[in-house]
Amino acid sequence: DVDVLWTTNMGASTANNLETTVSPLNSTQYTLTLISKIGCGISKDYVFVKVFKQLYVPNAFTPNGDGLNDTWRIEALAAYPAASLTIYNRFGQLIFSSIGISGEWNGKFKNKMQPAGAYPYIIDRGNGLPVLKGVVYLIL
Repeated sequence: DVDVLWTTNMGASTANNLETTVSPLNSTQYTLTLISKIGCGISKDYVFVKVFKQLYVPNAFTPNGDGLNDTWRIEALAAYPAASLTIYNRFGQLIFSSIGISGEWNGKFKNKMQPAGAYPYIIDRGNGLPVLKGVVYLIL
């Protein structure tokens, strides 16, 4: 038997239950503290909830192997686990697609680096949200 305490209560639905729901307005770290009632000690764990104010979509990347911007990645898609991402070449051929947070394009199609240029994309976040369309530039 344990006592449960969430030390950051801002946005938490319940402060003294193991399971809680949070809706913070800003990125927040929550600390879960469990205190044994039978003398087994105290245990703590931390959860960081990142709040994305808007979906930032980078407009270019450089897959040149230097470790900087080598993939086209939309970090905030993590907030939309059912989101779909599709990328097309200039001929309208689908060259990349993903569902969920794994949407990270390395500039390749069928394991072959694509030429430098503009690649149209479509992002459907689901949940009735507007579909986002744009162009990402692959720079070699």
